[in-house]
Amino acid sequence: MEGNIKKLSHYKLTIIVIFLAYFIVLSLLCLRRYGAFEYRSLDLGIFTQSLSSTLKGCFFYNTVEYQWYGVSSHFGVHNQPLLLLILPLYALFPSPKTLLILQAFALASSIPIAFELAREELGERGAFVLTLLYATNSSLLGIGLFEFHPVSLAVPLLLLSALLWRRGRKGAFLFTSMLVLAAKEDAPLGVLSLALYELLNDMPKSKLAGKKWLLGVMGLSLLWLVLSLKLIIPHFRTAGYIYTRLYDGFELDSRKILYFIVVNLTFGLFPLMRLRNLPLLALPWAESLLAVRETQTMIGFHYPYMIVPLSFIASVDTLRDRRLKDVLAPLLILSIITSLATYPLTSSPLLQDRYIVHAHLIEKPDDRDVLIWSILKALKKSNCSIYTQPRFYSSLANKLDVYLGVTNVDVLFFDMRTYEGRKFKKRFGKGIANYTLVYSKDGVELYVRRDRVGRCILELHDL
Repeated sequence: MEGNIKKLSHYKLTIIVIFLAYFIVLSLLCLRRYGAFEYRSLDLGIFTQSLSSTLKGCFFYNTVEYQWYGVSSHFGVHNQPLLLLILPLYALFPSPKTLLILQAFALASSIPIAFELAREELGERGAFVLTLLYATNSSLLGIGLFEFHPVSLAVPLLLLSALLWRRGRKGAFLFTSMLVLAAKEDAPLGVLSLALYELLNDMPKSKLAGKKWLLGVMGLSLLWLVLSLKLIIPHFRTAGYIYTRLYDGFELDSRKILYFIVVNLTFGLFPLMRLRNLPLLALPWAESLLAVRETQTMIGFHYPYMIVPLSFIASVDTLRDRRLKDVLAPLLILSIITSLATYPLTSSPLLQDRYIVHAHLIEKPDDRDVLIWSILKALKKSNCSIYTQPRFYSSLANKLDVYLGVTNVDVLFFDMRTYEGRKFKKRFGKGIANYTLVYSKDGVELYVRRDRVGRCILELHDL
């Protein structure tokens, strides 16, 4: 063991330390946000409830997508069979925290993979410098801080696919590419781009057998894209794919252009310095820039899960092929400064939305949060159905009968000191007259339906 450690260069040892530090810090940030109820965009709750329901015999059912889109399975919204591989881990540790820690580990693990990929092209010193640029990338951090998404696992897998192909491990490359495809219905864009890129790069030197592997992966990507959009998703939602509406109109405005420039600046502009990088990046960038939804072109979300690893690959190959010695240091410094300036972190709600950056609030849980957690723990143990507001959805999502849409439930739970709590209480409308206020403290309100007061109060006796 000691001999193996001694064989590791100081560059590799430092990368291992960075990997561990990134994993620990990102995990702690996410757990702090979870403890302070900062996951309000529903996705963490959707995946928690989908996994929980599958363990209970309902195939990736969640109440949000059922009430909002009329689908009985998450697969009616997104085709993400990678969730099936996450299911055993979740079965062992059935908590939203499991998903957050898994995501942090996946993104952290992409750092040593990025180093290995770059090391084979640039040597250890060049790889170390470029991997530092990658590890400090603001878009990478944004993927980790915004809820939980299975696509976060595609970040290291895309890098690993490129590494395996370049090492000649074609079978492993195919398997890893298939895992990436399973991350989401749009993942074929990334796999197709990578395979096409490697095919064009190898065109003069690769044998026919090698080309067949890449052509096969390209064909598989196109097939999976068509099956996802035309067969699998429509099977669970007969009305078809929801997100086609994202491309109903197109406007290339100054905000999108600025986002494009800034993200490339975080990679030292290296992806733009080589025309041969175009096949690698065109499709993922087109998906973001053509979308009408503003969040598709903001740092702090999960959408650049293909752009980040593919831009790193492009950066590696640019530095390999071009002599940039005279401008390399300034570009590297500029890229790190740009990432730090666009880090999606803040301690002030007033600084959360900054044009092309959505910063995630990092606050320490306070005494009110402790009070609310005590109520939520009692609610989770009960057999009472619950209507609540988004900030509490992920915390209760292990239950299958937690709703954000108005329905006839046993319990209503709100934090009236938040705009969200007041809005969702108002949304419940006149139906609240059928409920009795059984708990009220510091703006926290708990209502029980009158015909269920006896049973629910008995189940919530810990309060």
